[in-house]
Amino acid sequence: LAPLPARQVAGLRVGVPRGWLLSEAEGAVLAAFEQALARLSGAGARVQDLQLDDWLMAPARVQQGGSLASAEAAHIHRALLERAPGQLDARVLARIQPGLSVPAPHYVGVLQERARLQREFDAELLDVDLLALPTVPIVAPRIDALQADDAAFMRANALVLRNPSVFNFYYLPALSLPAGRAGG
Repeated sequence: LAPLPARQVAGLRVGVPRGWLLSEAEGAVLAAFEQALARLSGAGARVQDLQLDDWLMAPARVQQGGSLASAEAAHIHRALLERAPGQLDARVLARIQPGLSVPAPHYVGVLQERARLQREFDAELLDVDLLALPTVPIVAPRIDALQADDAAFMRANALVLRNPSVFNFYYLPALSLPAGRAGG
């Protein structure tokens, strides 16, 4: 494989999907994100806001009857789930077990819908070179704050998985770059 050609920031077309993937973002995350966008713009990138919620919310919508990730995880770990499910962390087990009951017609339907959505989303992105958004909308929570509260853990877990899961669904490459630190 040949290395990719070097790209200049000047002229880079950066799309910012304002909407759902920025919802519930903490102030510190938004501040670091906006600062990164300003630096890109200052270096000559053409930063433009985009409305992509129809495509970004589609993965959650089409997987309401069961997710590809849980079905595939249940398949991969099926022997352990049958033999010794207690060896898995209870929170991990709670996310994998629903995959055991994802019906094959639903799974195949999601795969087919994903293929259709991929084509549409790719066409929607022709005018940008990349999308920029926070990898996760919150500053990493302290583990001890979540250990004793399953509901708080699941809320935080769902929020930190939300943005990456959209791009995983579409098989789109992603790159996470550090853009700020707690306390400055």
